[in-house]
Amino acid sequence: MTPTARRATERVVFVCARNSARSPLAVTLWSSRSHVSAASVGTRPAERVHPRTLDAARRHGMTLHTPATRHVDETCAGG
Repeated sequence: MTPTARRATERVVFVCARNSARSPLAVTLWSSRSHVSAASVGTRPAERVHPRTLDAARRHGMTLHTPATRHVDETCAGG
């Protein structure tokens, strides 16, 4: 097997069902360690990011980069 050529990644999309906890935290962590942009979306987004998620982020000195929830179609439309 021959390794495939590396391609530059333009964006990472973190997807979870409600987009209210895991994916917003993942974007925040990713953004603190990578220059590649990231988005947080859900398949069935909640009305807002869960308050405990905001509390957990604050306790660890993080500011969420995704203050509102979004549906996956809003970010990934068009392939």
